[in-house]
Amino acid sequence: MEDLSEVVRHLLARPEVDSRRLLVGGHSKGGLLALTFAARQPALFIGAINFVGGWVGERCETAGDVNGSAFTRAARFSGPSLWLYGERDPYYDIAHSRRNFDKFRAAGGQGEFHVLRMASQRHDHQIVHGRAEWQDHMSMFLAPLR
Repeated sequence: MEDLSEVVRHLLARPEVDSRRLLVGGHSKGGLLALTFAARQPALFIGAINFVGGWVGERCETAGDVNGSAFTRAARFSGPSLWLYGERDPYYDIAHSRRNFDKFRAAGGQGEFHVLRMASQRHDHQIVHGRAEWQDHMSMFLAPLR
């Protein structure tokens, strides 16, 4: 969180950055961190983007509790969020990810959840690199924020 705070501080000091139109996003742990950071400073961001976010993979026996409680805390961000998950993700299957999303929503978070499948042979945890798979969802998410 300190690193993210420093990046935002730097961005806000730049004259070309519109402080009223900041988005935050990340991939994997970064997706969860983006939502958590937005929850800590909800007035700063107009939206958050989560690419296959989570803290620990499902092989960890406490993954449901760890990820679920983190996403529940992230629901303090009242702005819109976009959740993009891969159908064949080796770390977070869709059922686990939907449970996290449901906990987020139950705690008051606002978001859209989409399941994607990479056209390439790469596994779906790397959907952040598959722009063709998510660009339409991203465009629709961003349109009302412009």
